[in-house]
Amino acid sequence: MAPLDDVIARIMSAGAMEAANMLLTLPASQWRAVVVAIGPAQAARLLVNARVDRMADLVTNIGFDLLPAVLAQLSMRQLADVISELPFELALRVAEQLPPSLRAELLLALPTQQRVALQAALPPPPGPQEGAEEYLRQVEASLARIASSVSWLDRGAGALVVEVFGRPIQVLVRYRVTGSLPEEELHAVVRAVDWRQAGALILVTNVNASPALMAAQRELVRLGYPLDVLTWLDERNDGELKRTLVRLSR
Repeated sequence: MAPLDDVIARIMSAGAMEAANMLLTLPASQWRAVVVAIGPAQAARLLVNARVDRMADLVTNIGFDLLPAVLAQLSMRQLADVISELPFELALRVAEQLPPSLRAELLLALPTQQRVALQAALPPPPGPQEGAEEYLRQVEASLARIASSVSWLDRGAGALVVEVFGRPIQVLVRYRVTGSLPEEELHAVVRAVDWRQAGALILVTNVNASPALMAAQRELVRLGYPLDVLTWLDERNDGELKRTLVRLSR
């Protein structure tokens, strides 16, 4: 048997389907070491290119502790394709690992029969207050992965302050069950911020900003307010959040 380092090097350099087949031929005891070594992006590449009849084996052997980071690399269409090829009990277990907002999006992307079956087996989606608390927790965790320090100014108001390159940036979190964020929300936020303490402002929300709100954001920036609006759904949006914070810290 080839040394594991050689196997990993061959998997990294092979085409996606060949690499997936190479992983599937390894003893299951070696899979975890390989998945950790190649990282979530490469593991996701193998997952979406695995043979359909081995998809469940691959998901199971990646391990449910590593699987969320791998699934976060997939588009919603790719994720739905993977889930649709899994046995029901395994598909259910994978869906249970997803954040509620991502789970709801996934269900809409699945074939009707599978969607109905999973909806019946999954716990009901959180109510507005539960959803808001979960969203606040997820955004706080995302900021902690990015910024050097994160603290709450007012949890009830969804207001945090983060430090990026030594500059304090205020983050206001707005969760909505449906709809979009209106223009008036941004004006209210700008009026409420203590600009003597905030070097910049980012409004983070789980819904799309309305065209009127984005027009208001551009006008406020033109007037000299360092601010931005970002739709954040889950860890897949961490890169965009990081880029926005870095830009506002300059």
